Amino acid sequence: MKYPTLDEWIDNVKSLPNNKASGPSGISYEMLKNLNEDNQSFLHAFICVCMDLNDIPDEWKKATIYLIPKPKLFFANLTNTRPIMLLETPRKAFISLLNRRLSRILKNNNVLKGNQFAALPGNSTFEPIRMINEIIQDAKENNKELWLLSQDLGKAYDRVNIFMLEKAMKRIKILPNFIKIISSLFKNRQNQVITAYGLTDPYDVLIGID
Repeated sequence: MKYPTLDEWIDNVKSLPNNKASGPSGISYEMLKNLNEDNQSFLHAFICVCMDLNDIPDEWKKATIYLIPKPKLFFANLTNTRPIMLLETPRKAFISLLNRRLSRILKNNNVLKGNQFAALPGNSTFEPIRMINEIIQDAKENNKELWLLSQDLGKAYDRVNIFMLEKAMKRIKILPNFIKIISSLFKNRQNQVITAYGLTDPYDVLIGID
């Protein structure tokens, strides 16, 4: 896998959104954007080392979780909260770079076909919604019997099996070192939860993706 150029890295950092919560270190996207060229070069070189090693630093595998209350009474029930995970921004910038590259490859080579309406450039959920709507309209207008099943998998990202994720990436011929980097993101991780009394003790994350 080719290293990103310094210009590619800087353009990627500039594209990151503002006013987003930072990870455990407190480093924000705005801080990354305002680095001078020497520091951007240092961070770029650091990213290239990560690509060489097919891994990320241990500190980037630590995250904090903040529980946002849903508009209902809590009753000490975690399902009445919406957890958000706060990750280190340099890690997120690195993943943004990899994601842009992968999305471009998948889109240009038409890798995801059929009903794979992933978040690729130029695609959205508009197409499948329109198709379903037209099928319903046709059934109504022609008095046809129609059975429609809609499934919503709760906590979908929390249920992803890393071994099966690796298998899925191999099936669509993603480069081995790219697979190793992605897998490294979700192994040997630790989280802490933000509470009214401070952070909880770290706990190991055994399944799921961030």
